[in-house]
Amino acid sequence: LVLKSARVYDMKDGKISYRNEITLKGIYNHGVVSRQFRRISDLGVSDLIKYRDALNKAGYRNPKIDVDIHSRLAYPLTNIFMMVIGIVVSLRSRKGRGIMSAGAGILISVAYWFSFTFSLSLGYASVLPPFFAGWLVPTIATIFGLGMFRRLPV
Repeated sequence: LVLKSARVYDMKDGKISYRNEITLKGIYNHGVVSRQFRRISDLGVSDLIKYRDALNKAGYRNPKIDVDIHSRLAYPLTNIFMMVIGIVVSLRSRKGRGIMSAGAGILISVAYWFSFTFSLSLGYASVLPPFFAGWLVPTIATIFGLGMFRRLPV
């Protein structure tokens, strides 16, 4: 069994080391770790949950899978946020300011994407819990967008 990008916890010294590859001998694979698919990114949410449960049952822990599950469940909020922001920016712009509105929309989209990606990377590194890593940015952005929508003149 070969583990890639692994953390090694030394319980005796209380240290954590990182290794690119570790070969483990004498450990039964349980058939869970074998590549039944090309990539984890190809799996849907229900398949990811099944895979995570099988890994947990076999004694393996992969926080990236938990972050991916939560980010895929929270992703529809991104669509709501983008739709609401697009409506707000277009309705607030005056006649002849189409380029400014388009530029503002692109800037907001890029800022959102960078912050969402940063939040996910904090979850992958176990700095943030998986739930917060996946839901924090979409939730805050959606609340912000709906707040701006409520302030539109009727």
